[in-house]
Amino acid sequence: MSFFIIGTDTGVGKTIVATSLLTGLKTKGYSAIGLKPVASGARQTFEGLRSADAISLQKAATVYLPYEQVNPFCFAEVTAPHIAATQQNACLSVSSIMAACQPLLNYPADYRVIEGIGGIGVPLNEKEMLIDLIRAVNFPVILVVGLRLGCLNHALLTWKYLQQHNLKVIAWLANQVDPAMVCVQENIAFLKSVLPIPCVGFFPYLQQANIGVFSTLIDYKILLPP
Repeated sequence: MSFFIIGTDTGVGKTIVATSLLTGLKTKGYSAIGLKPVASGARQTFEGLRSADAISLQKAATVYLPYEQVNPFCFAEVTAPHIAATQQNACLSVSSIMAACQPLLNYPADYRVIEGIGGIGVPLNEKEMLIDLIRAVNFPVILVVGLRLGCLNHALLTWKYLQQHNLKVIAWLANQVDPAMVCVQENIAFLKSVLPIPCVGFFPYLQQANIGVFSTLIDYKILLPP
């Protein structure tokens, strides 16, 4: 089985959810790999540019994979991927990403977890966006909603856009990114009432990854043994 983890925006906790899922799968004895096709805001190391998100996925997976396979498109600038790619003279497109990721998309693991970048409307180039990559990969989608002021608008717009593109969204999770946000539970309750997919988790502010997400996905029969 495979999943594509997306968010309502950048910095909403996609990596927390992806590593939680990988950790849970590991505890149950399943083989699982993590993939971050595109990352920006990477730091320079002796081994080259490295994204903290991609490294987290690499470590949480049960199968060790070279960094370049986990994160084939890695950019230094903390900006939208199409701008970061231009600054490094890289060709970023759905076709180039799919070609680089194809070995892992076909990798003989029980589970594959892909983490997106930014929100679904973030540009990859002048004509393509992340949602075009999601359509090409065609994995079931798990949506991470970053809880902060404006999250209801972000969540509903993201949901509508996913529906317009006929993408299969199987669950959503709430992650509190603003410690000062008021009416957190009320916001979650509203989204539960309007989103016709199960809410399978809530991460309070700065909570570390745990396997609760894995257990809840099992309860909702979303995560089933292959």
